[in-house]
Amino acid sequence: MRTAGYEAGSFDRKPRVKLWSWFALAGGAISILALLAATNLFVAGMAATYGVGAVMIAAGIIQIGHSAAVRRWTWAATWLVAGLLYLAAAFAVFADPLFGATFLTLLLTASLAASGVLRLAVAA
Repeated sequence: MRTAGYEAGSFDRKPRVKLWSWFALAGGAISILALLAATNLFVAGMAATYGVGAVMIAAGIIQIGHSAAVRRWTWAATWLVAGLLYLAAAFAVFADPLFGATFLTLLLTASLAASGVLRLAVAA
């Protein structure tokens, strides 16, 4: 079966070489940024917290916009409340970023612990 003009085993290796160089460049840049972040963990943590806060604001706005498109008022109210909660949480993160970083760390820890417990339960 032929799809899109490709046959099994007949592909050009040159594009993969170009992709490899981009991956190597990206890997080197990420490694340098990681070393810079490791030199000042507090600043890196605050930057990550502000990044999560910005994403939460975007998610809140999108959910509020989505609530206007939902036909049933009960679901529209649910989406509206969820969007407002996202916005409130995001503004709380910006108001006190140290608390936000602590809370996000605890949330990540709880998620990883729950994932481990569920994996143990499935394995048993």
